[in-house]
Amino acid sequence: MATQEEGRFTLKALRRDGPPKKFTLELSLGGLVTLGVAVIIGLVWVFIFGIIVGRGYRPEQAVPEIAKIMPDSGRAPIAAEPPKVLQPEDLNFHEALRRDPPVLPSETAPMERAPERQAARDAPIAIAPVPQTQAQDAPAVKAPQSQWVYQAASFKDKAQAESLLRKIMAQGVATSLEKAPVNGVTWYRVLVTIKGTEQDNEAALAELSKIGLPKPLLRKRNAL
Repeated sequence: MATQEEGRFTLKALRRDGPPKKFTLELSLGGLVTLGVAVIIGLVWVFIFGIIVGRGYRPEQAVPEIAKIMPDSGRAPIAAEPPKVLQPEDLNFHEALRRDPPVLPSETAPMERAPERQAARDAPIAIAPVPQTQAQDAPAVKAPQSQWVYQAASFKDKAQAESLLRKIMAQGVATSLEKAPVNGVTWYRVLVTIKGTEQDNEAALAELSKIGLPKPLLRKRNAL
């Protein structure tokens, strides 16, 4: 049983065979605060220590004092590798490079392959002959031939028709005159006849265009 009176704590312990025994503990306000802070720090330290041990961290390697209070886990300490000391012969590689400079493959490879390239250039080039039988046996393909008949113009006056006929014939194009009665009236038609390929037909039409007949009327076309 505990009682408090003005910063004084009194503890009473009951005994079966005698009067109760009293224990008195006096703490001031500052002492009470100090005790509380010490308890909190102790709890925090225990919590952090538990996390470190639970994660497998070995704090005894960094802090030797902790190794004295921790049990031995049976692991052998990791031996540090002794530093390697350079030997005198390891320091002479500069002189070895000066005596025996390394040979780069790019400097000798072109010289070794030069005879092979020269031999390839000097070798004659074989040209396969073209078989003449194929060229001789292949028949020449002829362009299709046709005959076109155009009506260049139509006149009531025969003299005008004959004048145009002579003008067209002067261009080297075959021309004829056709007499046709229409509704009791006689018409004289100037007809142009072209024989040959499509290229011949286009060339003759170009000649007609030069004398003012760019689009004559096509009357008929027959294949020859």
